[in-house]
Amino acid sequence: LIYRDPDFDVQFTEINGLTWLLLERLREVKITLTARQILEQIAADFPQLTVQQVVDGGEQTLQELVTCGVIIGSRTF
Repeated sequence: LIYRDPDFDVQFTEINGLTWLLLERLREVKITLTARQILEQIAADFPQLTVQQVVDGGEQTLQELVTCGVIIGSRTF
């Protein structure tokens, strides 16, 4: 993932498949969906994980993405 941080410096970070899918879904979905709803949809694609694992990990990932400036915010759970 390539992004500009809050100081406008270009940063690079390696992301996993779940993070990539989360970013794609955030880009694609209607504004009416909450982050939790998006993460619950993603959980259906990963039957080896529980919904709660995906939601907990996704919430942490969203917080990190906001802190880094990758996204400007998300709808709360």
